[in-house]
Amino acid sequence: MPTIYRPEKKPILKRSKHSIKKDNLIHRLVYNTLTWKQLRINKLMNQPLCECKECKKNNRIILAEQVHHIRCISTAGENQQLIKALGFDYNNLLSVSRLCHIEIHRKLNEEIEYLF
Repeated sequence: MPTIYRPEKKPILKRSKHSIKKDNLIHRLVYNTLTWKQLRINKLMNQPLCECKECKKNNRIILAEQVHHIRCISTAGENQQLIKALGFDYNNLLSVSRLCHIEIHRKLNEEIEYLF
């Protein structure tokens, strides 16, 4: 009988109510809107290749699947006008591959942990 590989379940990270509330606000004001969906499609159509520093540095040509905000929307706190300004600013976006997007956020999280 063949062995079935089952990846280990990763522990669920507990998040504070404040961070969940902020994420819900960002999703409601930005990601759940038609404006965002159109902006994201426009960015990926205009720049279909990954624009991350590592891909540029190593001359890698990878198809972009996701869009990353250069200046994080979460830096706006609960200021709804700033959330929308950062969220819908075309010049604040990078087309990135899924793996590069994960790596960008991993590095950002490491920097934040280093500061505290």
